[in-house]
Formats: sequence, C-alpha cells, structure tokens
Amino acid sequence: MSEFKEFLDKVLAPIAGDAAGAEAIPSTIIVPAKPEASPANLSDDEIERRYVAVMNALCDDAQGRSAMHVFVDVVTWKLAVVGYHMGPFVIGDILRKIGFHLGGAAKIADAQREADEAKKEGHRPN
Repeated sequence: MSEFKEFLDKVLAPIAGDAAGAEAIPSTIIVPAKPEASPANLSDDEIERRYVAVMNALCDDAQGRSAMHVFVDVVTWKLAVVGYHMGPFVIGDILRKIGFHLGGAAKIADAQREADEAKKEGHRPN
C-alpha cells in the first residue's frame, strides 16, 4: 500500500489540490483563471496524462481487490461534487462526455466483432 501512496504522491506532486479522497461534505471548488503559459506550468496534455495514470492505477487497484463498487462510488461522488459546485451546464457536460465515451467504446467493440466475424468467414480486413 505504501508503494501505491508513493506512486500517487509522485504523480500528483506538481499538481496543486487535495488528493486525500472523497469528502464527507462537498468542498468548495475554486476555478482559478488559467495561468499564462510558462515553463513552470504543465500543459493540458501533461495534466491529462497524469490524471489518466492515476485513474488507471486506482482502477487496477480496485479490480485487484474486487472493490470496483468502491471505486465507482468514489468516482461518481467526486463527479457529483464537481457538478454541484459548477452548476447544471457542467452536469450536462459530464453526462454528454460519459455518453460520448460509451459510444466510442461501443463503436470499437462493434468494429472488432465485425473484423472477427469476417476473419472467421475467410475475408481479409480492408
């Protein structure tokens, strides 16, 4: 467990904010003005890479512990807190993005299924 905490500390070190977990009471979310670009600031791509790494690690940990229900509860709680503080447009955006990602995953699964069926029938992929 200490290795996982060290991993999170390392990944989140350059990013300001509380990574302690879900709050009992929603915290106030402050959205600062976007700082001007400088070498000290991380790009959106780098921040996204770090967040994806953390989420993947948390998801893997939950799967390994058969605790996916806890992971899902924490993630949805955090999204609810963000939506609560940021308002209905952000809530709509969260739901739209979930739908977009689910649709993309379904398209990939459909394409893979079609390719597998074509392969079984002896067809070559395009």
